[in-house]
Amino acid sequence: MLGLPAVACLLSLGLHTPLKAESARDTASLSADYASIELSIARNKVDDQTFKRIEALLKADPTNSYTHLLLARCLEIKGLLDLSEEQFQLAAHYGNHLDLLLKRMANAITQGDMDEAQKICHLLERRFPDDAAVQFLHAVALQQGGDPGCAEPVYERLLKNGCKQCGVASALGAIRLNQDRFLEALALADMDLKLNVDYFAAHIVKGNALASLGRVDEALKSLLKVFAYNPFQSSVTPRLAQLLYQRGEYRQALQPAMYSLMMARNEQIYNQYAALLRRLISLTSDAEGAEAAAAVGGKEDRRANAWQFHYSLGKIYEESRKPAQALEQYVTALKMNPKYPAALYRVGRIIEHRYGDYVTAMRYYQQADQMSREAKDVMPDRRATDAFIRLAGRLQNRPRDLSWRLKDWLGKTFGGQRSS
Repeated sequence: MLGLPAVACLLSLGLHTPLKAESARDTASLSADYASIELSIARNKVDDQTFKRIEALLKADPTNSYTHLLLARCLEIKGLLDLSEEQFQLAAHYGNHLDLLLKRMANAITQGDMDEAQKICHLLERRFPDDAAVQFLHAVALQQGGDPGCAEPVYERLLKNGCKQCGVASALGAIRLNQDRFLEALALADMDLKLNVDYFAAHIVKGNALASLGRVDEALKSLLKVFAYNPFQSSVTPRLAQLLYQRGEYRQALQPAMYSLMMARNEQIYNQYAALLRRLISLTSDAEGAEAAAAVGGKEDRRANAWQFHYSLGKIYEESRKPAQALEQYVTALKMNPKYPAALYRVGRIIEHRYGDYVTAMRYYQQADQMSREAKDVMPDRRATDAFIRLAGRLQNRPRDLSWRLKDWLGKTFGGQRSS
C-alpha cells in the first residue's frame, strides 16, 4: 500500500506553481500511461506503479485537469476521501480541457461506466455550469443510467433555450418514442437531421416513429441506413427484419434476421427470431440463405460468440429439414470452438442419418462425449454417450439386422434424416 508520505509528496505536485516538464514525452507513451491508470481504476486495483505514472504525468503537466481527476479516483479507491476531494477541486480548478473531458465522459457513457461518467460530469458542471454540451452529456448519463425522467427536463430546457447541439433533439425523441408520442418523436428527429443528415441516432428515432405510424416505406429508409452503419442496433435490426418480411422482401430480410439471432440474450427472444428465420429460410433459396450467412459470418466471425451464431443457425437449418446447410454451420462453429459438445453431437447425428457414414459418426459422438465430460460447471450431455453406445452395439449386428439394411437404403435413396 502506498504510504502517506509518498501520497503527500505526490499531491504537492498539484499544489505549487506549475513546474516545467524535465523532458518531452511522446504521445504514444502518454496514451499508454493514461490507459494503464484507467485500467487500474476500472479494476479497483491501484498500486504504487499507478501513482508513479500519475506523478510523472503531473510533473509533465501539473495543470492537467484529467490527471487530477484520475488521481482523485485513485485516492478514493484507497479510502483517502479528504485527499480525493482536494484533487476533485483541483481538477475543477484546472478544468480547461473541456474537449478532452467531454470525450472521456462520452466514452464512459458508451462503455456503460455511469460512475465514471457522473464523476466527470460533476467536475464539468463545477467548471462549465452553463455549457450546453456538458448539460447534454449529463442528461445522457442520466438516461443511460435508467433515469430518463431526470434527463427529460434537461433536454427540454436546452431546446427551449435554442441549443443547436446535435443529439439533444434525438435524445428527447427517444423518450417520446417510449411515451408513444410518435409525431413529436418524428419532429425531434428531423431537427437533428437538419443539423447532420447522417446522424444515425436521429435515424433510429425517425425510423421507429415512422414504423409505429404505419409509414413503412419511409421508415425503411432510415432503418436501412442505421443497419448499414451498425447492424447490432437492438432497437432497429429486429424491427427491420420483421418489416421486410411483412413486405415480402424475404431475401433482404435474411441478414437482419440473422443479426437479430446473434443478438438474442434469452430463450424467449431467441425463439422469436428463430421462428422468423425458419419462415424466411422456407421462402428463399438455399443459395440466398448461404449468401446471407456468409455475409453475416464474414463480417462478424471475429466476435467471441460468433461460433454460437453458427451453431444456432445450424439448429434452425436442421429444424427446417436442410441437413446439408445445418452441417455446414455446425462445422463452421467447430472451427471456432472445436470442443463444443453439442455441435460435435449434431455433426455426428447428421453424418449418421443423412450420409450413413457410421464410423465417422461414432468418432464425433465419442468426441462429444469426451468434451462433455471435460466441460467445467456443465452437466454431462448423455445424448452423445447414448448415441455412441447405440451405434457401436448395432454396428456389430449390422450384417444380420434387417432394420439397418433398410435404414441404409432409405438414407442413400431419399436422404432422410431421423432424430435421436
